[in-house]
Amino acid sequence: MSTSHQPDPRALLAGLTLKLIDDAAVFPPGNATVPAAVEAHRSYQLAPYAELVGPLLVRASTTVELLEATRAGDDLSVGLIADEGLTGLVEAISLLFDHDDRATLAQVEIALPADHAPGPATRVLLDQLAFSATAYVEVPRTGWAEALDVLAEDGAERAKYRTGGATAQSVPNETELAAFVRGCLDRRLAFKLTAGLHRAVRHTTANGWEQHGFLNVLAAVTAGLGGGSEADLVHLLAERSPARLATVLAGADVAAVRRSFTSFGCCGVTDPIQDLVGIGLIGSDWP
Repeated sequence: MSTSHQPDPRALLAGLTLKLIDDAAVFPPGNATVPAAVEAHRSYQLAPYAELVGPLLVRASTTVELLEATRAGDDLSVGLIADEGLTGLVEAISLLFDHDDRATLAQVEIALPADHAPGPATRVLLDQLAFSATAYVEVPRTGWAEALDVLAEDGAERAKYRTGGATAQSVPNETELAAFVRGCLDRRLAFKLTAGLHRAVRHTTANGWEQHGFLNVLAAVTAGLGGGSEADLVHLLAERSPARLATVLAGADVAAVRRSFTSFGCCGVTDPIQDLVGIGLIGSDWP
């Protein structure tokens, strides 16, 4: 009598969540000071869940403050968010390169201007980008198709999409998010998400806000890579059962999923980790 081999869900999840959570502690609603964020990030590097945590994200304009808060030998992995344009970003990168024993550049992120058509604005931006580090271009909530076309044609940069904000209306619904994910998968364009992904599974907050789950996104990408339709992705992004999501993720091509969905920014790194503990997908000793 033969039995089918079932993958260990924790081993599978370890690959799917490797460096998945970018530490966005200094951004709303966390709003940590840079020194506090550096101290906390230093502790994450020594924690049992260290492998889940990606780079510390900081505004480019705070790079001096970042370096003052670090120590020689820290070697913090850092992502710079361009809050003062390309000129400020270039200056910040230069500062990091001069202090690479304290912090090293993992990625840069820059948003398209809100008052320009996304496609042409993306072309202009890419003409000015000349970074060796991975670059993420934040596209608008709607009207992003031409921007994704330009990014995919260029092949060097990745897309960034916002999944939350300060109001309930700032959260794209599952149809909007599914369209973006499908758009990236169709173009073989890697992407990251930011804001709102504090929990593993789709849920409604105490104040009535709908919030996406990062396991839902992983499951949607898994299905999309397997030929799932946009409607299939919508269904998975709306799913509220961890067990059903785990069933989908059991068939994931881990490397392919993570090449597509690279990370998400979260201002409270331990929130999603504690949620994974709560639903039994990682050990109770984390964190």
